Amino acid sequence: MDNNLASLTMRLEADGLNYKKASDFQGVMFANISDEYGDFLHQQQLHPYSQYIFFENDTAYWRINTLNEDAYDNVIVPLSNKAFNTFNIHNGNIEVTIREKQIQHIKLQSLLDEFYDANINKTINIEFRTLTAFKQRGRYNITPDLRLIYQSLMMKYSSIAGNDNMIDEETLDELAYNSQIISYNLFSSIFPMEGRNIPGFVGKISIRFYGTNTMASYARMLFRYGEFSGIGIKTGMGMGAIRIIEKEKDK
Repeated sequence: MDNNLASLTMRLEADGLNYKKASDFQGVMFANISDEYGDFLHQQQLHPYSQYIFFENDTAYWRINTLNEDAYDNVIVPLSNKAFNTFNIHNGNIEVTIREKQIQHIKLQSLLDEFYDANINKTINIEFRTLTAFKQRGRYNITPDLRLIYQSLMMKYSSIAGNDNMIDEETLDELAYNSQIISYNLFSSIFPMEGRNIPGFVGKISIRFYGTNTMASYARMLFRYGEFSGIGIKTGMGMGAIRIIEKEKDK
């Protein structure tokens, strides 16, 4: 199975949308894919997709990411159909119209090519676009713990790439030890889901890599993958969405 990445971004028109509706969009997604593939997704511990809603200039967008060709064919292809242009969010009875759709394809090999880029910027700026959290020893961790961030990304990557060596403890220790959050602008909030509130954080952080260029490149590759997989828990329900904010390379 090919492991190319893809995203479908839909510009929405609706009244009353906010981040609290994100988990309802997963229900819309499942209602518009085949029952057979929906059953398959429900059986997966780590899903080959993520989805979330975000806002730019007071406009709402719904983004669905897929992590392999099978998920692309069974999720993005049916939702990119022109016939899928309106839907209803029953929680609040919100009528949603899709005004525009854009599809992006990224070959997984292109991320690996970046891994070998010698001109690596050792500072990376990450925006947590939706509420992010981790589950640790049965409790929610709502801080941007670098070890938990890397661990989540490595697990999500290895589940798709089929390479268990990507989550070895030595590599994880080296990533966490040689990285530092050098600035942040974060706040905590809650994500309502199935009658309960999940605590988490949202905002921006800057990370500085102090290790080798190889480790810095590997970390950047993981974050690039994370733009599609998400980070932490409940990424299929709208949590853990990130994007890299590119700035000028270090002098």
